[in-house]
Amino acid sequence: MIETELTDDGEIKIHCPFCGRRTHNEVGDISECEHLYYVGISETNDPMFDRGDALSDLDPDDDWPFDHLKNKLSDQFLCFSLHTPAPGTMHFYLIYEIKP
Repeated sequence: MIETELTDDGEIKIHCPFCGRRTHNEVGDISECEHLYYVGISETNDPMFDRGDALSDLDPDDDWPFDHLKNKLSDQFLCFSLHTPAPGTMHFYLIYEIKP
């Protein structure tokens, strides 16, 4: 999986890099497009959106969801990893499938 890390200053507006659809807004609403594969946050194992059932083989005792996805997904997937600046610690992940 290809990962791009961003610091979320509250002004970032994420659009699908392939079709241009805005897939996430300021209040956390998800708007699907054909490329959106997974949306999750670091504070829970439950995804906000998971098209491919990406965590079906996750062992919650041995693996964090995002680490599991980094190891599982090929470079046919692009992840925007947003981190809140200090003192916050939340991470927000939007993963898109790169389709030919």
